[in-house]
Amino acid sequence: MSSRETMGVERLRLERGFFRMPAGDPVYLLGANYWPQKHGPWMYREPWAEPEISAEFKQLAALGCNVVRVFCFTPDFLPSPESVEQTALDRLESLVALAAEQDLWSIPTFLVGHMSGENWEPAWSAGRNWYTDETVLSACELLIRTIVQRFAGDARIAAWLMTNEWPLFAGNALEKDALAWATRLCAVVRELDKDAALSLGDGAWDLIGGQYAALPARALSGLIDFFGPHFYPKESDAMRHSAFAGFAMRMTGTMPKPVLLEEFGCSSDQAADEYGADYYRTVLWSAFGSGNCGTLFWNSHDFPLEQRPPYSHHPYELHFGVIRTDGSLKPQAAEVARFSQFTKAHRSDEWQLELPRAAIARSEYYQETFPFDWGWSKPQLRDLYLQAYTCAIMGGVDIGFVDLPLGVTADIRLLLLPCVQQVTTNDTTQLERFVRAGGAAYISYGGEPWFPNLGRFIGAQPQIRYGLVEGPRDARLADKVTLRFVSDFGGLVKGSVVQVPLPTADRRSAPLRCSPLDASVVAVDETGEPSLFLRQLGNGHVIFMTYPLEYLALHGLESNAHNGTWKIYRALAEKYDAVASNRALHPCVQSFVWRSARNPEARRLLLVNHAWNELSTKLSGELAGLRDLETGEPSDCDAIALPRKGVRVLEFTTAPSV
Repeated sequence: MSSRETMGVERLRLERGFFRMPAGDPVYLLGANYWPQKHGPWMYREPWAEPEISAEFKQLAALGCNVVRVFCFTPDFLPSPESVEQTALDRLESLVALAAEQDLWSIPTFLVGHMSGENWEPAWSAGRNWYTDETVLSACELLIRTIVQRFAGDARIAAWLMTNEWPLFAGNALEKDALAWATRLCAVVRELDKDAALSLGDGAWDLIGGQYAALPARALSGLIDFFGPHFYPKESDAMRHSAFAGFAMRMTGTMPKPVLLEEFGCSSDQAADEYGADYYRTVLWSAFGSGNCGTLFWNSHDFPLEQRPPYSHHPYELHFGVIRTDGSLKPQAAEVARFSQFTKAHRSDEWQLELPRAAIARSEYYQETFPFDWGWSKPQLRDLYLQAYTCAIMGGVDIGFVDLPLGVTADIRLLLLPCVQQVTTNDTTQLERFVRAGGAAYISYGGEPWFPNLGRFIGAQPQIRYGLVEGPRDARLADKVTLRFVSDFGGLVKGSVVQVPLPTADRRSAPLRCSPLDASVVAVDETGEPSLFLRQLGNGHVIFMTYPLEYLALHGLESNAHNGTWKIYRALAEKYDAVASNRALHPCVQSFVWRSARNPEARRLLLVNHAWNELSTKLSGELAGLRDLETGEPSDCDAIALPRKGVRVLEFTTAPSV
């Protein structure tokens, strides 16, 4: 095949949180996971149609995309453990060249045995362990070495991915075997293309899903250059579902690496396209607002391959594209185009994202495995963290995550610990250190305490009977928890009432009755029992909630529509100066703020409406010269209109014009 010029793409490097051009300018990667529309995974063995592929890349470029993720289908690249198929290599070269002609970088994925609901492996590898078998490992090395040698230093390659969702194909393994496997294969890339960005392609499911990972993030972090979440969330609550993209970025952002959203999307068989566009909009913008360095949607085109596996048995996989088989654009494509226009104009070095001053604290139990753990499972902890994140959004609190055993940075003023049960001594040591140094820690009860000397820490004595829980004191009140504030607390004045539905009555939903020691009572429940305690400890404060509020909200349909926990979160952030000065005041609108590095008073405010209805919101703080960045029209800070699942970017200064 004839070589082609690189066209408009230049060699990228991953530095200071972003992919960057040779001159140092940041580039936000936006694009698609790509298979040719008429061939899918079988592109390496069927008639090669360059004009069709070129036309499809041209469609993506017209939407503003600048990258495609492409796949090396393992059965076609490794027909034997001793050889790499030359035709497949040539077609990969052609694919990368055709993409570059449309100013699209490529992200090749080396080991692709899992795809869209089916696993394929070369016949020679049947029954072999992909982590430990020397024949397999040598074949993988051969494949990676052959591809990287062909493209080393090539400006058309934005990054390398080792696999596609490897746990689904290779299964689980001992951590030592998985680490040895990844170390060995990553070393091949580092040897041949040391400046290229590299990641695993595993989906970061341990971080964002609480799933078991043979190669957990803490071990993987030392081998790769960025993390790449994959997600397709299912939910019973619309607010939690809409919050998930930002949640996934922030959960993954605890690692000291940039975050590239490698996969998200929805099939037109599982969502009407107008609602699919709404989903695309909230994911694209809230992931960006949460600080990621790029986004790849799944996928570019629908497929007319209903008689071919994997689509014959997973037919909904035919229709994840933003472009239909007749070439027409779905509404999702318009969302990609709009988002691209913004990201290309938004200079990330000039506009610096304000960092959260509040964080949800993850226990050591979330990323480590300890023997005989009968507390919350990791997926349950994930759900609690997601619910806490959702309540923080509703309370107008920009929030991140920290891992307690690693300590808490000085910029964090408020920690939220939802439904605490199992902890390690390292967790509790770091928590007490944070509070004594001046931080505020909110803890809600989450089951039989593992916390040593909990009463002394919270300033209230638990009235707990071994092996038993407390039910509602009045059966007539068993459908909700009503909290009445007996003193002012942040924006909640004395007499304020917060209600939380109680959709289920089980051991986990029971409160922990406590009597105050040196803590003050801030709120009581409907029977007058103390429910929210405030205790000073050193230079900081411990706030203890006796009800597992976050767990209660995980039950029932649309539970957050009637859940008042966000009002407590808002009051906490107000009281401890952990809330941004400029934000939307509607509980369904998430706010992200950037400061200008050139003008300290200039701000950009991204508003994401997570509600399935149009609404109007007020904005807080001093906002001079407020205007819509996309239209240039002036805006009224007391009436910012947002359509259903809508987004707006506003510019203003924090001081009145002179």
